[in-house]
Amino acid sequence: MPARAQAAWRLARARGLFPTLVFSCASLLLGCPVDNRPLELGAGPDAQVDSTPSPGGQSGTEPDASEQGGSASSVDDAGSEASAGEPGDAGQAPTLVDGCADLDGDGVADCQEGLAQNPDFESDTADWVADVGTTLTWDSRNAWGDVPSGSALVAASGVVDADANGAALHAASQCVPVIGKQLVTVYANALVDLDQDTQGLAEVDVSFYDTVACTGALTSSFTTPQPLDGSVGSWLSLRAGSVSGDTTRSALIRLSISLPFRATSFHARFDNVLLKAQSP
Repeated sequence: MPARAQAAWRLARARGLFPTLVFSCASLLLGCPVDNRPLELGAGPDAQVDSTPSPGGQSGTEPDASEQGGSASSVDDAGSEASAGEPGDAGQAPTLVDGCADLDGDGVADCQEGLAQNPDFESDTADWVADVGTTLTWDSRNAWGDVPSGSALVAASGVVDADANGAALHAASQCVPVIGKQLVTVYANALVDLDQDTQGLAEVDVSFYDTVACTGALTSSFTTPQPLDGSVGSWLSLRAGSVSGDTTRSALIRLSISLPFRATSFHARFDNVLLKAQSP
């Protein structure tokens, strides 16, 4: 080794650089160990997890109908609740009070506290009127298996446009008194049979009027949203709510079906209709 190189080597060794150079070379040859553990996403310091099972079998919280709002001629913060199950089961153990359903869970029979007449269709469809072009018949099937009882079968037929994707609304309705500003909530069970056009659906619509007989122009309305965990062939529990106006004098309850333009027919059953009004 030349004298100049030897001097440089001795200087580097004296300053402690030699061990570093050896370590660096060893690192390049051996490499670093690889961490093969899978990544996990954390919930964060403020995240909360609700593990309470809902009636539909999913985790989450149920909306309170008293906290729901409606909109003028539309839906504004409307809430819904739905449970799927075989007909006569509604996806959960029936809650019956004095032989009637208790969809709002207040311990009072719905057929005794609601504003609607003949809400459970025990033996007929009296007090309900079908739209023009809509048929309304009594059916022996009912949501909770609380026989003797039945349901209202709302149906319509006729192809509007075989190439269109829209739907026509058909309903059976009833007018009830609602005076002034009230928190109005509606509950109902509905069943859409299998083997029908998938664009068809069942819902409950409530419209407010400033007259005592649901005449003239409606002032506002709300609709039960379609349940996220619902399915055709199963009884559903629908729910929505809104606040009526200061000048409201009546409300029209509509058990509505959407007949797809391309479908030859569509039908759905309705049962246990509860319309409540209370101070907001």
